[in-house]
Amino acid sequence: MSPLTRNQTIWAAIIGAVAVIVAALITVFGPAIIHRLFTPDNKAAHINGVVSDTFNKAPMSGVLVKLETDAGTQLTQDTTDGDGNFNLALNGYEGTVRVIVALGGYEPYEKKLPAQETRNDINLVRQPIVFGMPDGIPLQKALDTLAGDLNITAVFASACGKGARAAALNGGQMEGDPRAIEDMLKDLLTRVKDNNRRYGVTIIEVGKRYEIRCS
Repeated sequence: MSPLTRNQTIWAAIIGAVAVIVAALITVFGPAIIHRLFTPDNKAAHINGVVSDTFNKAPMSGVLVKLETDAGTQLTQDTTDGDGNFNLALNGYEGTVRVIVALGGYEPYEKKLPAQETRNDINLVRQPIVFGMPDGIPLQKALDTLAGDLNITAVFASACGKGARAAALNGGQMEGDPRAIEDMLKDLLTRVKDNNRRYGVTIIEVGKRYEIRCS
């Protein structure tokens, strides 16, 4: 075996010295000191991100975001700024945490994360409007009910006769984002049992007034 070079000898001495120090620390303070020495300090760590609306991708300001332990004890909270940003300080907590948002009109959000520096963007989903339809309900009646729930006006075009308005629908449950009005109207029209008729939707005023076409 070739003799060690000068640099190799120096590094061997350093490694040996470190090993002696570590062994001494373990003897005096126990294994916990090693964990503290080699575990990154997360006192300055944060969980941060942007809260946005899933429907239109827009950042949401003024949203309260909470950080809790896995057992449900609150650690901290932050309110999103004008760009939807939030920043939750871990303050040295270790383990698993839960990021929670409870905002009226939206589905509750909760996600478990390790207590470490993490980017966690939050996409909130609007609570859907749910509309149940008895089987065979006339289109006119179902349309009037849905329009009332959506707070819009939905009228039939002049070409839609009495038969088109009274067409029976397949029963069931509809649900969707209350802002996706055109999609919900189209979904309703696909439930008409009479396949010989064709229906469509014309937007007269976005979010307010719609016309049902018949052919």
